Amino acid sequence: MRVLSRLLDTEVAADALWLMLHLYRRTEGRIAEHRNVRRPAVIALPKLISLLDGGGEVALLARMMIWQFTQEEEAIARRAVADELPRLMASHRDFAQQLADDLLMDSDPYVRRRVWSVKARATGESGS
Repeated sequence: MRVLSRLLDTEVAADALWLMLHLYRRTEGRIAEHRNVRRPAVIALPKLISLLDGGGEVALLARMMIWQFTQEEEAIARRAVADELPRLMASHRDFAQQLADDLLMDSDPYVRRRVWSVKARATGESGS
């Protein structure tokens, strides 16, 4: 996964994303591969967000990978998405709103507070 995330800045980004999605796939509700694929994938989140700007297949695959993080059973992935929501809200508001709506129901209180704060700022509310 670490090698694949390094390929996201190259012309083979779509192929790297396909492989990342394959490694991150779910069987019976759980990630099929060893748990060690999760953290390197989450570390690549800022690169994935930057790929959304390009459009096309690469952007679609990046969206799919980011969406997978919101469905992750480990809080680290969901927290990473919640922490990157302000950046997403600035550049890809509709997608960020979809993620935020889903994460508002998260079981982790940190994720819910972070998402609520970002949504409040985005709509001009006080957040209290």
